[in-house]
Amino acid sequence: MPFQFNLGDGAGGLVVFVILLNVIVGAFTAKVASEKGHDGAGWFFLGLVLGLVAFAIICIAPDESVDYDYEPDDKLALSLENIEKKLEKIESELAEKR
Repeated sequence: MPFQFNLGDGAGGLVVFVILLNVIVGAFTAKVASEKGHDGAGWFFLGLVLGLVAFAIICIAPDESVDYDYEPDDKLALSLENIEKKLEKIESELAEKR
């Protein structure tokens, strides 16, 4: 007789299967949430209760670890302006030599 994996008989086995499936989905939901800068533990419980719905929501949720309102540093902007001025000066000196 071939090996059979049986989670139980009747509805009890189905309940155990659904709980195990939701624990796995909750773990994946928590992993994706923590990679995106969200609370992994909270999203684990949402994944446990809501299953694939929570996983789908966190997949389309924005990444909290990315700063979308990034503005360049003033020092960086000033150094870029200085580089541009130096390049213009070098170009004009080269043009004079020709």
